[in-house]
Amino acid sequence: MSKQKFGLTEGLLIAGVPAVGYWLAFLYQLGYCTYFNIPTSLIEISLLNVLIAIIGLVGFLAIINLYGEPFFWLYKGLPEVIRPAIVKIGAPLIFMCGYAYVTRLSGKPFYVAISIVVIPLLFVEFILPLFTQRKTKGYLAKLKAQKKIDYEYDTMMDTLAKNAGKERFLLFILLFAISFITFFAGGYKAKTKTEFIVLTQPVKSIVLKSYDNNFVTAKFDRDSNTVTAKYTLVPIDKSNFEMDEIGPLKPAKL
Repeated sequence: MSKQKFGLTEGLLIAGVPAVGYWLAFLYQLGYCTYFNIPTSLIEISLLNVLIAIIGLVGFLAIINLYGEPFFWLYKGLPEVIRPAIVKIGAPLIFMCGYAYVTRLSGKPFYVAISIVVIPLLFVEFILPLFTQRKTKGYLAKLKAQKKIDYEYDTMMDTLAKNAGKERFLLFILLFAISFITFFAGGYKAKTKTEFIVLTQPVKSIVLKSYDNNFVTAKFDRDSNTVTAKYTLVPIDKSNFEMDEIGPLKPAKL
C-alpha cells in the first residue's frame, strides 16, 4: 500500500513540475507583455522558457532558504498576537504595490486602492479591539481577547485549509506567492531592460519579443524613451537588425 502511495506521489511530482514550470513561464511573459501593452495572444512559451522557469524556481527557493532566516527570526521576535495581523496586512500591501508597479498604476488611483484594502484591515486588527475589549486591561491583552473571539468562527480561508489539508493549503499559498513574484519579475524586466534589438529595415523599430519565428516590433521615440502600442510582426529571417542600448523604455499612453 505504501509503495502504491509513493508511486502516486512520485507520478504527481513528475507531472506537476513541468506544469508549474509552464505556468511560471507564462506569468513571466504576461508581466513583461502587460508592461508594454502587448496582447496576450502574442505570448508564446517554449521548452526553453519552461526549463528556465524551473531552474529559476529552484534558485529562488534556495535563496529564500539561505537568506530568509533573519527575517523569520525578526518575525518570531514580534508578539505572537501581532504576527497574524502583520501577515494579513503586509501580504496584500506587497501584492498591490507589485501589481501597481507592473501596470504603472500611480498617483490618486494607487492610493485609493491601497486605502480601500489596508485601512479596513488596520482598523479591524489594531483599533476595533479597543472598543470591543474595553474591559480588558493592556493593549496586547485586548488584541489577544479579540483574536480568541475571531477564532471561534471559521473564515473562508479556514474552511479551505480544513478541506484541503494544512500541507496542501500551505503549498497553494506558496504557489500563489511565487506566481505573483514571477509576474512582477516579468514586469520589472520590461521596465528596466536597456539593451534591445533594433530593426533597421524596412522601418526602424524596436523588437520587444519574438513570436512564431517573427519579431514583435513597435516604433519608438529615442528622445522621450517611449514605445508605441501599435505592433507589427516581422519575419526574423527577413530582418536586418542591430543591438542598441536605448532603454529603459516606457509605453506611450493608450
